[in-house]
Amino acid sequence: MFANNRLRTAGGDERLMKLYNSFLIRCWLIKGESQGERSVFDAEHIQTGNHFRAESLTEINEWIRKVSETPKATEATVEDESRRSK
Repeated sequence: MFANNRLRTAGGDERLMKLYNSFLIRCWLIKGESQGERSVFDAEHIQTGNHFRAESLTEINEWIRKVSETPKATEATVEDESRRSK
């Protein structure tokens, strides 16, 4: 069972777990006479294909942490890891 990046074994032991996720981050610098210069970031979670667009890396970081902690992302990560070890 997964909770807060910890794995509880059948015997009740609790261990820290490393979660691996891959992201692709794209950045556009947009320069306009009326708006000045601004950045637009687009992040893609490779395992699920989910996208998020934001104007700061802080927002992207928050989204990455949220996506990485969801059960769906965790399940994919564990399945991928078990395939690699075979």
